[in-house]
Amino acid sequence: MVKDEAGGIDQEDMLHVFDRFYKGKNSKNSNSTGIGLSLAKAIVENHNGTITVKNQAKGAIFTIILYKDESY
Repeated sequence: MVKDEAGGIDQEDMLHVFDRFYKGKNSKNSNSTGIGLSLAKAIVENHNGTITVKNQAKGAIFTIILYKDESY
């Protein structure tokens, strides 16, 4: 689980938070390209895991679940 302590994510942005090149309207980093969360999602899903986001008033919580491969 990863939690930030910022002001949360706008509801409008929640629909696009994992979209490639999407930058939220309150993005403070003008140099960002908007690929971080989409890249994280691709990596997690390529390892048969899941990544979800839950919005709160004092920040967002990202939960990453990866499963252990018992075949080794």
